[in-house]
Amino acid sequence: MRGKYPFRISSTEKGALARPGIYTIVEDVVAVDGGEELKFRQILDARYCSNRPIQILLQRLGWAWGFSGLAVAIALLVLIGMVPNMEASFVIGWIIPWAWAAVLSLLTRSMTKAALACEESAPIT
Repeated sequence: MRGKYPFRISSTEKGALARPGIYTIVEDVVAVDGGEELKFRQILDARYCSNRPIQILLQRLGWAWGFSGLAVAIALLVLIGMVPNMEASFVIGWIIPWAWAAVLSLLTRSMTKAALACEESAPIT
């Protein structure tokens, strides 16, 4: 069961069915930072609404980034709290998040390729 937005989020209107958080991040980064503006928002919305593999992909990516990020944050808090050496704590605090982001980026890439392959093989309805 999906909730509804209590207010406007990005280009999604108040009362619309909630979308995965990563949808909003992708929409805003490409539309604003990438300079694609309204055109990209409309294309992404149409594709998301009509394409089940893309919906599943964004939902799974949201869970993967969210839960793994939470796990890494908790592990870092515990690990840094246990390490008596300040310099080692600093190194751990920088290396582990970058390693996590690299691993998740590779996972995102492979999941996206698989979803696009699934999308291509699915019949158009």
